[in-house]
Amino acid sequence: MRKGMSINRPQTLIEEDPQYRRASPVARVERMFELVVEKLGNKTQPKLILCVLPERKNSDIYGPWKKKSLSDYGIATQCISPSKINDQYLTNVLLKINSKLGGINSLLAIEHSSRIPLIMDTRTPTMILGMDVSHGSPRSDIPSIAAVVGSQYWPLISRYGASVRTQSPRVEMIDSLFKLSANGEDVGIMRYFQ
Repeated sequence: MRKGMSINRPQTLIEEDPQYRRASPVARVERMFELVVEKLGNKTQPKLILCVLPERKNSDIYGPWKKKSLSDYGIATQCISPSKINDQYLTNVLLKINSKLGGINSLLAIEHSSRIPLIMDTRTPTMILGMDVSHGSPRSDIPSIAAVVGSQYWPLISRYGASVRTQSPRVEMIDSLFKLSANGEDVGIMRYFQ
């Protein structure tokens, strides 16, 4: 089996505006995305942004950065902390990047076989789903987060896609798994798996 991965060279390198380093985390992230848009212009949206954090991984900008990149732009990101660089750390980061770019890091032994079990002996491929809703602290009225993961590349049952969205606070049932828009398109959280 062939190992490794090929990634195009970075399109551009963007540094944080030094004038914003003492600003709030949200302001710093907003400014970084302004710089990203300025540098990339109307070019194709990047598949991944590698963010070298100026502080440790749990720095104040980590959460706002992930939220902005995924929620507002739909861009996968990988954050790294320069204080932890060693072979094992780099290997783990590259495995994450490979997965985020659609690569396969490993396969289950059964995936090498043509005898993947089918539910109820049908010949129909099977999708494995996982769903959960996460809530804020007990007295918080922030939106809950609904997430769905599902196998997508039959018979590779270990390859999953994911879809995440906010919903009303404290609602345990996932709202809008399927939701038809006025033009008949499904805009629910499951649309990702169709």
